[in-house]
Amino acid sequence: MHDRARFIFPVALGIAGISFAAGCANGHADSGFESSDENIDAGGAVSSSDGSGSNVPDAGSSHLGFSSDASADAAPASCDPCSVTGPGTYCGIDVTIDPYVTGGPFGGFQSDVGTGFQSPITITLSQPITWVSIDILDPDYPDFIQVYDATGTMTGQTQFADDGTPNVLTDSTMGLGGSSIKSIKLVPDSRDYVAYDGLTIIPAGCAPPPPR
Repeated sequence: MHDRARFIFPVALGIAGISFAAGCANGHADSGFESSDENIDAGGAVSSSDGSGSNVPDAGSSHLGFSSDASADAAPASCDPCSVTGPGTYCGIDVTIDPYVTGGPFGGFQSDVGTGFQSPITITLSQPITWVSIDILDPDYPDFIQVYDATGTMTGQTQFADDGTPNVLTDSTMGLGGSSIKSIKLVPDSRDYVAYDGLTIIPAGCAPPPPR
């Protein structure tokens, strides 16, 4: 299995990209962040191939396009990444995942029972976050992660790295940041059977994972 990671930050009218190899278990982030300015396209996106804290207002600063509320007067109790293992409450944030099915051959969760083509999954948050990442299992075709603000406006999107080869198991980890993410949509290609694992969020008021 090849681990592949790509993390995208929307900045102003374009997108600045930072990629790193990341792992998260029990709410603690692994090291191994790596920044890259290679493969930047006209839209400012960057990618690399193969290869979880309560919500509080922002602390009055901006970082890599993450604007904050200057009137905020408190810092988060913890900015450690918060691991989300299913619908429930994590880091003081209620998380719903719909549809949500487990028990597939890849583990993790998926939208539909069985190994047929899958449908989009919507993840809704009771409080805003500034960062989300997730691992997709066996992406053969173009599959996407999208983030939305409280108004339902999409504020960011990126494509998981696919291998174009059915029956060869690979995975791809992607992350997206924003100043006020209230929902996430996982959008598989209509021809693809995929599952997801390793959903990780960072509460509002925290910076995204730093590059190294």
